[in-house]
Amino acid sequence: MSRPHSLLIDLAAGRRIETEVDEEVVRSAEEHRMAGILKSAVDRGLSANATAIARLNKADALGWARNRMLLDAAKAIATRAKELDIDIFFIKGIANEARWYTRIGERPAWDIDLVLAPWHRNRLEELLRTLQPRHSLLNEPEALRSPRLQSIDFGFHDLPVDLHLDALKLEVASTPNPALIFAKAYDLTLDESDSIRVLGGEASLVLAALHLNKDRFRYLLSYVDLFRIATDPAVNLAGALQLAEALGLARSFTSTLATAAEDLGVPALGGLVADDRLWNLAWPASIRLLGSESEVRFRYRQFLLPLLEGGRWGEVLTSWWHRMLPPMYEVRRNFPSERGPYLLRLIRGRVRNRRDRYRQRRTHRLEQ
Repeated sequence: MSRPHSLLIDLAAGRRIETEVDEEVVRSAEEHRMAGILKSAVDRGLSANATAIARLNKADALGWARNRMLLDAAKAIATRAKELDIDIFFIKGIANEARWYTRIGERPAWDIDLVLAPWHRNRLEELLRTLQPRHSLLNEPEALRSPRLQSIDFGFHDLPVDLHLDALKLEVASTPNPALIFAKAYDLTLDESDSIRVLGGEASLVLAALHLNKDRFRYLLSYVDLFRIATDPAVNLAGALQLAEALGLARSFTSTLATAAEDLGVPALGGLVADDRLWNLAWPASIRLLGSESEVRFRYRQFLLPLLEGGRWGEVLTSWWHRMLPPMYEVRRNFPSERGPYLLRLIRGRVRNRRDRYRQRRTHRLEQ
């Protein structure tokens, strides 16, 4: 169990810090993906000892280099999509950093997240063939056409890309009224000649709250994302709530904002209070902000989201049935190293995955 150092909570909440930063604080910042934010605070005058500064400088340099590569790759992807006249929108990581952080590397990212516009879903194969011509799904036309396919992972410039075909990517339910998410999208200028298409502030806030749920509330950085977007004067909190309601996320959205404010010890965002008992049963304080431990625990909590909102039991149960017995092309996609008949591949692949997750949890416990 690796909860963030109390100094990092104060940093995330914007409170004044009097304590000197030591190596233990930096270690916690690295786990909770706050090293870039901590480095900015030290640069502004926050006291830190020499050992902490050396470790922090190294972590920050790696974060800067990674984000610089991701940003350059995002520009190239945006250019190719524009040449094809296909609408894509960048979300999360580098898109959030460019708008709500002060410099490259302050908000670390590991992949490029983007959404394909629903009105260009029929051009998925064309886009994928352009961005990664040898992707295995290009040999699975049935999979590409499936409405159940909500995302595709691929590589571009040797960097991971998560292409959302469904903006919310709940996996067990589809997004209602998806076009609403793109209503206030705009071109974000990155420098004199390059820009990427991003979602409006209200949609970005709804997605930040959703991803905090989907990421199992594990990293403090996700709280910072949510807090910075929610407190941006250009973001209409009431408009974001209306959008969340239209997307079937009102309960989780309001509870997430209230709980995040409570965990950070800041005034309630929009006056929201964390008093939803059912939601609190799904996400109690005891399993929030556990850092890397949550990488291998609570994996299925996100599937509760459409159920907590109510009225989607049929869709979720149908989805679970398909997850239990997926079509053969999904088995080939999920367990590419397995061979043999359908049931043998499915069983062996799932047993292997479960064994790997057990080993990860065991390794994590031994490291604590």
